[in-house]
Amino acid sequence: MNVVSLFDGISCGRVALEQLNSIVNKYVAFETDKFPRSISRYNFPDIIHKGDVLEANYKDYQDFDLIIGGSPCTFWSIAKTNREIDKEGIGWKLFMCFIKALAIIQPRYFLYENVV
Repeated sequence: MNVVSLFDGISCGRVALEQLNSIVNKYVAFETDKFPRSISRYNFPDIIHKGDVLEANYKDYQDFDLIIGGSPCTFWSIAKTNREIDKEGIGWKLFMCFIKALAIIQPRYFLYENVV
């Protein structure tokens, strides 16, 4: 299985796939934070790390089977003062990256998670 993980964090998606005994041929991770990326690299040196989802060329992954991810919820969380409540902020732009990836890659499967 070829996997694209947007907002990859420490690659928990990869952990879940391994626990399901899924065979992962290629795993491409998009993550901008250096700390989770370093944990991911330590645990899974075979992951292909990319940078920002806002700069991704999803056409490079049109033969991939699965897209996973959950855009950062901090922009929408009720715990945040002045949280985003419309389609103008970065939270919406990040969410739309997932939608764009789905439209271009057209994987067999996808998993998206976030706040209500």
